[in-house]
Amino acid sequence: MKKLLLIILSIFTLNSCNKNDDNDEIDATTIDLITGINFRQTFDDTPLSLGNPNNHTNNIFVIYPNPSIDFLSIASNENITKVWIMPGNPNKIHQQTDFSTIYSPNTYTESQIQTKSLLELNDLNSTNVLIDLNSLNTGYYRVFLKINDAIYWDNIYLEKNGDENSINEIINFWN
Repeated sequence: MKKLLLIILSIFTLNSCNKNDDNDEIDATTIDLITGINFRQTFDDTPLSLGNPNNHTNNIFVIYPNPSIDFLSIASNENITKVWIMPGNPNKIHQQTDFSTIYSPNTYTESQIQTKSLLELNDLNSTNVLIDLNSLNTGYYRVFLKINDAIYWDNIYLEKNGDENSINEIINFWN
């Protein structure tokens, strides 16, 4: 009986040690990971925060409207010199992570961002940028900005059809 109990306990222990939670394997700094999003329709709106947005804005800029349909506005306190937009991968992980302790303007390099970027605007020198999103499909995106030689970013959702049901599905996903 002791031998059987020892074997069962050993099997249980080995099985527990071998279980991998796939979510734990995705690093919080994975460049296309989206762990939440801030919805805002105008510059002055208080954002509706869904999930735990893994952005790095440092209150230097605001992106709106989010969700977007055709165009995206970016308003910044300082001159924006570059913008990149890449597809994002939404995942309800790292919901308790304090991203301000792990993100910095040096978290990603320009070459890492350019490699995955679908849309790139260079040689800008403005505090307000309007971006035409018509070349992109419905979905999640990460918007990266270069401001004073530092890189900042936020997450957006592009809804090409302006479908309110899709927006409700997004809200339900993050809740």
